[in-house]
Amino acid sequence: MNMKKSQLFVSIFIAVIMISSIIGFMYSPKEAETLSTTEFNGVKFYQSQNKWVALKDNQQFTFDYSPPELANITLPATYYLNTNKLYIIYNASEQDSSITYLAQKMYTNLGNLGRTISIACISEQDCPDIPIKDCQQPAIYLKKAPDNMMYNYESCLVIAGDNLYQNQVVDKLDQAFIGV
Repeated sequence: MNMKKSQLFVSIFIAVIMISSIIGFMYSPKEAETLSTTEFNGVKFYQSQNKWVALKDNQQFTFDYSPPELANITLPATYYLNTNKLYIIYNASEQDSSITYLAQKMYTNLGNLGRTISIACISEQDCPDIPIKDCQQPAIYLKKAPDNMMYNYESCLVIAGDNLYQNQVVDKLDQAFIGV
């Protein structure tokens, strides 16, 4: 008898969850109706789950910061990055979750622009099975450093510094690539 009560309780509990889920979907506001968009240089942005999403040419680009939040960052000349093939390079012995996240974010955003993006190591030390590249090819070099700075070196834009600074510069750079 006790086993049957437990089974009945579990069945009713699951049924209640399923019914409330259906009701929640039926009466939840449509996403498009609740999103407020903001436009920067002709590119529409909206905020979704603590991220900024830009819509351009039927593509979505994801950022952690909006353009006004990055207004104090000035990018150096990056004409050499205006190529279809671009490398994102890093020192494998410095790799952490932040470097991985930034490389993936750039890979996705720049890939949405139709660019061929490859992730590579700057040296063989601790490098997984990916290419080894230096600054002889157009690249963005994510480098851990005690001081925050961004500079051109050969054909690289070097983004050196802590995780927060690198994340802000990557967003600024990606936004520049989409014309913001």
